[in-house]
Amino acid sequence: MQTLASQRGIAGPGAFQPSVRRPFQPQAPQVHVVSAPRATMCRCARPFEDPVAHLDRSMDAPATPLHHGNSNAYDTGAMDQLDHGLQNYYSNKRDHALSLDSIDSQLSFGPGAKINGLPGHSSHSTSPSQAGPASSGGPDPKYKTVMLKVSGEALQGKQGFGIDPEVLQAVASEVARAVQHGVSMAIVVGGGNYFRGAEAVKGIKGLERTTADYVGMLATVMNALCLQSALEGLGVETRVQTAIEMREVAEPYIRRRAISHLKAGRVVIFGAGTGNPFFTTDTAAALRAAEMNAEVFLKATKVDGVYDCDPVKYPHKARRYDRLSYRQVSMDSLSVMDETAITLCKENNIPVIVFNIMEQGNILKAALGEPVGTVVCEYADAEAPDAGASTGAQAAMH
Repeated sequence: MQTLASQRGIAGPGAFQPSVRRPFQPQAPQVHVVSAPRATMCRCARPFEDPVAHLDRSMDAPATPLHHGNSNAYDTGAMDQLDHGLQNYYSNKRDHALSLDSIDSQLSFGPGAKINGLPGHSSHSTSPSQAGPASSGGPDPKYKTVMLKVSGEALQGKQGFGIDPEVLQAVASEVARAVQHGVSMAIVVGGGNYFRGAEAVKGIKGLERTTADYVGMLATVMNALCLQSALEGLGVETRVQTAIEMREVAEPYIRRRAISHLKAGRVVIFGAGTGNPFFTTDTAAALRAAEMNAEVFLKATKVDGVYDCDPVKYPHKARRYDRLSYRQVSMDSLSVMDETAITLCKENNIPVIVFNIMEQGNILKAALGEPVGTVVCEYADAEAPDAGASTGAQAAMH
Protein backbone atom coordinates (compact mmCIF):
# COMPACT_ATOMS: atom_id res chain seq x y z
CA MET A 1 0.00 0.00 0.00
CA GLN A 2 1.35 3.36 -0.93
CA THR A 3 2.10 5.51 2.08
CA LEU A 4 0.95 9.09 2.61
CA ALA A 5 4.54 10.27 2.28
CA SER A 6 4.95 8.56 -1.07
CA GLN A 7 1.69 10.12 -2.27
CA ARG A 8 3.15 13.53 -1.51
CA GLY A 9 6.33 12.82 -3.47
CA ILE A 10 8.59 12.10 -0.49
CA ALA A 11 10.74 8.94 -0.68
CA GLY A 12 10.12 7.93 2.88
CA PRO A 13 10.29 9.06 6.47
CA GLY A 14 14.07 8.63 6.52
CA ALA A 15 14.58 10.79 3.44
CA PHE A 16 13.45 13.95 5.23
CA GLN A 17 16.59 15.97 6.00
CA PRO A 18 15.82 19.38 7.53
CA SER A 19 19.50 20.40 7.48
CA VAL A 20 19.76 20.13 3.69
CA ARG A 21 18.66 23.17 1.68
CA ARG A 22 16.88 22.43 -1.51
CA PRO A 23 17.24 24.77 -4.47
CA PHE A 24 14.18 26.89 -5.29
CA GLN A 25 12.20 25.44 -8.15
CA PRO A 26 9.54 27.77 -9.53
CA GLN A 27 6.22 26.13 -10.35
CA ALA A 28 3.44 27.13 -12.65
CA PRO A 29 0.66 29.06 -10.87
CA GLN A 30 -2.14 26.81 -9.72
CA VAL A 31 -5.56 28.38 -9.76
CA HIS A 32 -8.99 27.16 -8.71
CA VAL A 33 -12.15 28.49 -10.30
CA VAL A 34 -15.11 28.91 -7.97
CA SER A 35 -18.21 27.45 -9.55
CA ALA A 36 -20.75 29.99 -8.41
CA PRO A 37 -23.62 31.64 -10.26
CA ARG A 38 -22.55 34.80 -12.03
CA ALA A 39 -25.36 36.85 -10.55
CA THR A 40 -24.25 36.23 -6.99
CA MET A 41 -20.63 37.05 -7.78
CA CYS A 42 -21.37 40.38 -9.46
CA ARG A 43 -23.53 42.12 -6.91
CA CYS A 44 -25.88 41.59 -4.02
CA ALA A 45 -29.28 40.07 -4.67
CA ARG A 46 -30.79 42.74 -2.44
CA PRO A 47 -29.68 46.38 -2.19
CA PHE A 48 -28.22 46.30 1.31
CA GLU A 49 -27.32 42.64 1.87
CA ASP A 50 -23.70 41.87 2.72
CA PRO A 51 -21.95 40.56 -0.45
CA VAL A 52 -19.58 38.51 1.67
CA ALA A 53 -22.50 36.26 2.58
CA HIS A 54 -23.01 35.46 -1.12
CA LEU A 55 -19.33 34.68 -1.52
CA ASP A 56 -19.34 32.40 1.53
CA ARG A 57 -22.24 30.44 0.11
CA SER A 58 -20.50 30.15 -3.23
CA MET A 59 -17.34 28.88 -1.52
CA ASP A 60 -19.28 25.83 -0.36
CA ALA A 61 -19.54 24.69 -3.98
CA PRO A 62 -16.76 22.32 -5.17
CA ALA A 63 -13.80 24.13 -6.70
CA THR A 64 -12.45 23.19 -10.12
CA PRO A 65 -8.61 23.23 -10.00
CA LEU A 66 -6.74 24.20 -13.12
CA HIS A 67 -3.61 22.44 -11.80
CA HIS A 68 -3.44 19.65 -9.25
CA GLY A 69 -1.57 20.36 -6.06
CA ASN A 70 -1.85 22.13 -2.73
CA SER A 71 -2.97 25.63 -3.66
CA ASN A 72 -5.27 28.09 -1.93
CA ALA A 73 -5.34 30.50 -4.89
CA TYR A 74 -8.69 31.19 -6.44
CA ASP A 75 -9.63 32.96 -9.62
CA THR A 76 -8.49 36.56 -9.33
CA GLY A 77 -11.62 37.60 -11.21
CA ALA A 78 -13.72 36.37 -8.28
CA MET A 79 -11.67 38.51 -5.90
CA ASP A 80 -12.20 41.52 -8.14
CA GLN A 81 -15.93 40.85 -8.11
CA LEU A 82 -15.84 40.70 -4.31
CA ASP A 83 -14.04 44.07 -4.12
CA HIS A 84 -16.58 45.53 -6.51
CA GLY A 85 -19.41 44.10 -4.46
CA LEU A 86 -18.02 45.54 -1.23
CA GLN A 87 -17.62 48.97 -2.77
CA ASN A 88 -21.16 48.81 -4.12
CA TYR A 89 -22.45 47.65 -0.72
CA TYR A 90 -20.92 50.48 1.30
CA SER A 91 -21.80 53.02 -1.38
CA ASN A 92 -25.42 51.91 -1.19
CA LYS A 93 -25.40 52.17 2.61
CA ARG A 94 -23.98 55.67 2.42
CA ASP A 95 -26.57 56.72 -0.15
CA HIS A 96 -29.26 55.10 1.99
CA ALA A 97 -28.20 57.11 5.05
CA LEU A 98 -28.12 60.35 3.09
CA SER A 99 -31.55 59.77 1.59
CA LEU A 100 -33.48 59.01 4.77
CA ASP A 101 -35.33 62.30 4.51
CA SER A 102 -36.28 61.71 0.89
CA ILE A 103 -37.47 58.17 1.65
CA ASP A 104 -39.43 59.46 4.63
CA SER A 105 -40.98 62.09 2.43
CA GLN A 106 -42.12 59.52 -0.13
CA LEU A 107 -43.92 57.59 2.59
CA SER A 108 -45.77 60.60 4.00
CA PHE A 109 -49.16 62.09 3.40
CA GLY A 110 -49.31 65.12 1.18
CA PRO A 111 -51.05 68.33 2.17
CA GLY A 112 -54.20 67.25 0.35
CA ALA A 113 -54.33 63.70 1.68
CA LYS A 114 -57.59 62.50 3.19
CA ILE A 115 -57.64 62.31 6.96
CA ASN A 116 -58.98 59.33 8.89
CA GLY A 117 -61.92 59.78 11.19
CA LEU A 118 -63.16 63.11 9.82
CA PRO A 119 -66.77 63.32 8.64
CA GLY A 120 -67.25 62.77 4.92
CA HIS A 121 -63.81 61.34 4.28
CA SER A 122 -62.44 57.89 3.62
CA SER A 123 -61.58 55.72 6.62
CA HIS A 124 -58.47 54.41 4.90
CA SER A 125 -55.08 56.08 4.93
CA THR A 126 -53.95 57.79 1.78
CA SER A 127 -51.18 56.00 -0.05
CA PRO A 128 -47.95 57.87 -0.86
CA SER A 129 -48.88 58.03 -4.52
CA GLN A 130 -52.05 59.93 -3.65
CA ALA A 131 -50.20 62.62 -1.75
CA GLY A 132 -50.17 65.97 -3.45
CA PRO A 133 -51.50 69.50 -3.32
CA ALA A 134 -54.78 70.34 -1.64
CA SER A 135 -57.75 68.83 -3.42
CA SER A 136 -60.59 69.41 -0.97
CA GLY A 137 -62.52 71.47 -3.47
CA GLY A 138 -62.79 74.44 -1.09
CA PRO A 139 -61.16 77.84 -1.35
CA ASP A 140 -57.39 78.08 -1.25
CA PRO A 141 -55.98 79.21 2.08
CA LYS A 142 -54.74 82.77 2.30
CA TYR A 143 -51.89 81.65 4.55
CA LYS A 144 -50.09 78.55 3.29
CA THR A 145 -47.71 78.19 6.25
CA VAL A 146 -49.16 78.79 9.70
CA MET A 147 -47.69 78.93 13.18
CA LEU A 148 -50.28 77.87 15.75
CA LYS A 149 -49.64 78.61 19.42
CA VAL A 150 -51.80 76.50 21.75
CA SER A 151 -51.67 77.51 25.39
CA GLY A 152 -51.55 74.95 28.15
CA GLU A 153 -54.53 76.62 29.80
CA ALA A 154 -56.62 75.97 26.69
CA LEU A 155 -55.75 72.27 26.79
CA GLN A 156 -56.79 71.84 30.41
CA GLY A 157 -60.36 72.82 29.60
CA LYS A 158 -62.64 72.79 32.62
CA GLN A 159 -60.49 70.33 34.55
CA GLY A 160 -58.18 73.00 35.95
CA PHE A 161 -55.10 70.80 35.56
CA GLY A 162 -53.61 68.47 32.99
CA ILE A 163 -55.27 67.75 29.66
CA ASP A 164 -58.97 67.53 28.98
CA PRO A 165 -59.36 64.64 26.47
CA GLU A 166 -62.31 66.33 24.77
CA VAL A 167 -60.39 69.56 24.27
CA LEU A 168 -57.35 67.69 22.98
CA GLN A 169 -59.46 65.80 20.47
CA ALA A 170 -61.21 68.99 19.36
CA VAL A 171 -57.91 70.78 18.76
CA ALA A 172 -56.53 67.80 16.83
CA SER A 173 -59.66 67.71 14.64
CA GLU A 174 -59.39 71.42 13.86
CA VAL A 175 -55.72 71.03 12.89
CA ALA A 176 -56.55 68.01 10.74
CA ARG A 177 -59.16 69.96 8.78
CA ALA A 178 -56.68 72.74 8.12
CA VAL A 179 -54.07 70.25 6.93
CA GLN A 180 -56.57 68.68 4.56
CA HIS A 181 -57.11 72.09 2.96
CA GLY A 182 -53.41 72.34 2.16
CA VAL A 183 -52.21 74.39 5.14
CA SER A 184 -48.71 73.61 6.44
CA MET A 185 -49.11 73.57 10.21
CA ALA A 186 -46.36 74.26 12.74
CA ILE A 187 -47.46 74.19 16.38
CA VAL A 188 -45.96 75.41 19.65
CA VAL A 189 -47.65 74.26 22.84
CA GLY A 190 -47.44 75.83 26.27
CA GLY A 191 -47.14 74.00 29.57
CA GLY A 192 -49.18 76.11 31.96
CA ASN A 193 -51.66 73.29 32.52
CA TYR A 194 -48.90 71.42 34.38
CA PHE A 195 -46.30 73.89 35.59
CA ARG A 196 -45.57 77.61 35.47
CA GLY A 197 -41.99 78.48 36.28
CA ALA A 198 -42.57 82.14 37.14
CA GLU A 199 -45.28 81.24 39.65
CA ALA A 200 -43.50 78.21 41.08
CA VAL A 201 -40.50 80.34 42.09
CA LYS A 202 -42.73 82.28 44.46
CA GLY A 203 -44.19 79.19 46.09
CA ILE A 204 -41.22 76.82 46.34
CA LYS A 205 -38.46 77.99 48.63
CA GLY A 206 -34.98 77.69 47.15
CA LEU A 207 -36.21 77.05 43.60
CA GLU A 208 -34.24 79.11 41.11
CA ARG A 209 -35.96 80.72 38.13
CA THR A 210 -33.75 78.88 35.66
CA THR A 211 -34.60 75.49 37.16
CA ALA A 212 -38.29 76.35 37.26
CA ASP A 213 -38.23 77.35 33.60
CA TYR A 214 -36.57 74.07 32.61
CA VAL A 215 -39.31 72.17 34.45
CA GLY A 216 -41.86 74.20 32.51
CA MET A 217 -40.13 73.19 29.25
CA LEU A 218 -40.60 69.54 30.16
CA ALA A 219 -44.30 70.24 30.70
CA THR A 220 -44.57 71.55 27.12
CA VAL A 221 -43.06 68.30 25.83
CA MET A 222 -45.75 66.33 27.65
CA ASN A 223 -48.43 68.35 25.87
CA ALA A 224 -46.62 68.02 22.53
CA LEU A 225 -46.50 64.23 22.74
CA CYS A 226 -50.19 64.01 23.67
CA LEU A 227 -51.15 66.28 20.78
CA GLN A 228 -49.01 64.22 18.42
CA SER A 229 -50.83 61.04 19.44
CA ALA A 230 -54.22 62.70 18.96
CA LEU A 231 -53.28 63.92 15.46
CA GLU A 232 -51.84 60.60 14.36
CA GLY A 233 -55.00 58.94 15.62
CA LEU A 234 -56.78 60.97 12.93
CA GLY A 235 -54.26 59.94 10.27
CA VAL A 236 -52.25 63.17 10.31
CA GLU A 237 -48.55 62.40 10.18
CA THR A 238 -46.83 64.44 12.87
CA ARG A 239 -43.31 65.08 14.14
CA VAL A 240 -42.29 66.47 17.52
CA GLN A 241 -39.06 68.45 17.76
CA THR A 242 -37.68 69.66 21.08
CA ALA A 243 -35.21 72.42 21.86
CA ILE A 244 -33.77 70.20 24.60
CA GLU A 245 -32.59 66.88 23.20
CA MET A 246 -34.55 63.82 24.27
CA ARG A 247 -34.03 61.51 21.30
CA GLU A 248 -35.95 58.61 22.79
CA VAL A 249 -39.25 60.47 22.48
CA ALA A 250 -38.74 63.26 19.93
CA GLU A 251 -36.43 64.67 17.30
CA PRO A 252 -33.98 67.41 18.24
CA TYR A 253 -34.86 70.76 16.74
CA ILE A 254 -33.19 71.17 13.35
CA ARG A 255 -34.56 74.01 11.27
CA ARG A 256 -33.99 72.50 7.83
CA ARG A 257 -35.42 69.15 8.89
CA ALA A 258 -38.50 70.89 10.29
CA ILE A 259 -39.00 72.77 7.01
CA SER A 260 -38.62 69.48 5.14
CA HIS A 261 -41.35 67.94 7.28
CA LEU A 262 -43.67 70.85 6.55
CA LYS A 263 -43.06 70.59 2.81
CA ALA A 264 -43.88 66.88 3.01
CA GLY A 265 -47.29 67.66 4.49
CA ARG A 266 -46.52 66.74 8.08
CA VAL A 267 -47.49 68.71 11.15
CA VAL A 268 -44.48 69.76 13.23
CA ILE A 269 -44.95 70.35 16.97
CA PHE A 270 -42.19 72.24 18.77
CA GLY A 271 -41.66 71.46 22.45
CA ALA A 272 -39.39 72.72 25.23
CA GLY A 273 -39.79 76.35 24.19
CA THR A 274 -36.57 77.94 23.00
CA GLY A 275 -34.47 75.68 25.24
CA ASN A 276 -33.44 78.69 27.30
CA PRO A 277 -34.84 80.04 30.58
CA PHE A 278 -36.46 83.47 30.88
CA PHE A 279 -38.26 83.08 27.54
CA THR A 280 -41.97 82.38 27.26
CA THR A 281 -43.57 79.91 24.90
CA ASP A 282 -45.09 82.91 23.06
CA THR A 283 -41.55 84.06 22.32
CA ALA A 284 -40.65 80.51 21.26
CA ALA A 285 -43.63 80.46 18.89
CA ALA A 286 -42.68 83.84 17.38
CA LEU A 287 -39.11 82.66 16.93
CA ARG A 288 -40.14 79.38 15.27
CA ALA A 289 -42.61 81.28 13.08
CA ALA A 290 -39.79 83.43 11.75
CA GLU A 291 -37.53 80.40 11.27
CA MET A 292 -40.24 78.41 9.45
CA ASN A 293 -41.10 81.39 7.24
CA ALA A 294 -44.64 81.31 8.55
CA GLU A 295 -47.07 83.78 7.00
CA VAL A 296 -49.22 84.22 10.09
CA PHE A 297 -49.09 83.63 13.85
CA LEU A 298 -52.31 82.10 15.19
CA LYS A 299 -52.56 82.53 18.96
CA ALA A 300 -55.23 80.14 20.21
CA THR A 301 -56.70 81.12 23.56
CA LYS A 302 -59.88 80.74 25.59
CA VAL A 303 -61.18 84.20 24.57
CA ASP A 304 -62.29 85.43 21.17
CA GLY A 305 -59.83 88.29 20.81
CA VAL A 306 -58.04 91.15 22.54
CA TYR A 307 -60.01 93.41 24.89
CA ASP A 308 -59.23 96.78 26.41
CA CYS A 309 -59.97 95.36 29.86
CA ASP A 310 -60.70 92.00 31.46
CA PRO A 311 -63.92 90.71 29.87
CA VAL A 312 -64.53 88.37 32.81
CA LYS A 313 -64.50 91.11 35.44
CA TYR A 314 -66.13 93.72 33.22
CA PRO A 315 -68.35 91.84 30.76
CA HIS A 316 -70.45 94.92 29.87
CA LYS A 317 -67.60 97.38 29.73
CA ALA A 318 -64.92 95.39 27.92
CA ARG A 319 -64.45 96.32 24.26
CA ARG A 320 -62.93 93.92 21.78
CA TYR A 321 -60.50 95.15 19.15
CA ASP A 322 -60.91 93.96 15.59
CA ARG A 323 -57.46 95.24 14.55
CA LEU A 324 -54.44 96.49 16.40
CA SER A 325 -50.98 97.65 15.45
CA TYR A 326 -47.84 96.27 17.07
CA ARG A 327 -47.11 99.74 18.39
CA GLN A 328 -50.52 100.08 19.99
CA VAL A 329 -50.14 96.72 21.73
CA SER A 330 -46.88 97.89 23.28
CA MET A 331 -48.01 101.40 24.17
CA ASP A 332 -51.31 100.30 25.74
CA SER A 333 -49.73 97.27 27.46
CA LEU A 334 -52.41 95.01 26.07
CA SER A 335 -52.24 91.37 27.15
CA VAL A 336 -51.65 89.82 23.75
CA MET A 337 -48.14 88.42 24.10
CA ASP A 338 -44.99 89.42 25.89
CA GLU A 339 -42.92 92.28 24.51
CA THR A 340 -40.22 90.03 23.03
CA ALA A 341 -42.73 87.98 21.05
CA ILE A 342 -44.48 91.07 19.68
CA THR A 343 -41.14 92.56 18.66
CA LEU A 344 -40.14 89.39 16.81
CA CYS A 345 -43.41 89.37 14.90
CA LYS A 346 -43.08 93.06 14.09
CA GLU A 347 -39.50 92.80 12.84
CA ASN A 348 -40.39 89.83 10.61
CA ASN A 349 -43.74 91.28 9.46
CA ILE A 350 -45.76 88.33 10.77
CA PRO A 351 -49.39 89.23 11.54
CA VAL A 352 -50.87 87.85 14.75
CA ILE A 353 -54.45 86.61 15.01
CA VAL A 354 -55.81 86.05 18.52
CA PHE A 355 -58.93 83.88 18.56
CA ASN A 356 -60.92 81.36 20.58
CA ILE A 357 -59.79 77.84 19.79
CA MET A 358 -62.91 76.35 21.35
CA GLU A 359 -65.12 77.67 18.54
CA GLN A 360 -65.35 75.05 15.83
CA GLY A 361 -63.67 75.90 12.54
CA ASN A 362 -61.72 78.93 13.78
CA ILE A 363 -58.28 77.57 12.83
CA LEU A 364 -59.34 76.91 9.25
CA LYS A 365 -61.21 80.23 9.05
CA ALA A 366 -58.12 82.12 10.16
CA ALA A 367 -55.96 80.27 7.61
CA LEU A 368 -58.46 81.03 4.86
CA GLY A 369 -58.40 84.73 5.76
CA GLU A 370 -61.95 84.87 7.07
CA PRO A 371 -62.78 87.28 9.92
CA VAL A 372 -62.01 85.74 13.28
CA GLY A 373 -60.69 87.20 16.53
CA THR A 374 -58.34 90.17 16.68
CA VAL A 375 -55.66 90.87 14.08
CA VAL A 376 -52.38 92.49 15.15
CA CYS A 377 -50.30 93.79 12.27
CA GLU A 378 -48.09 96.71 11.24
CA TYR A 379 -50.96 99.15 10.96
CA ALA A 380 -54.46 98.89 12.33
CA ASP A 381 -55.91 99.47 8.86
CA ALA A 382 -53.48 97.10 7.09
CA GLU A 383 -54.71 94.25 4.94
CA ALA A 384 -56.15 91.59 7.20
CA PRO A 385 -59.32 89.56 7.61
CA ASP A 386 -62.43 91.71 7.76
CA ALA A 387 -63.87 92.73 11.08
CA GLY A 388 -65.70 89.99 12.93
CA ALA A 389 -68.18 90.53 15.66
CA SER A 390 -69.10 93.99 16.84
CA THR A 391 -66.67 95.82 19.06
CA GLY A 392 -68.97 95.50 22.03
CA ALA A 393 -69.17 91.69 21.91
CA GLN A 394 -68.49 89.82 25.08
CA ALA A 395 -65.77 87.23 25.38
CA ALA A 396 -66.69 83.63 24.75
CA MET A 397 -65.13 81.95 27.75
CA HIS A 398 -64.80 78.17 28.03
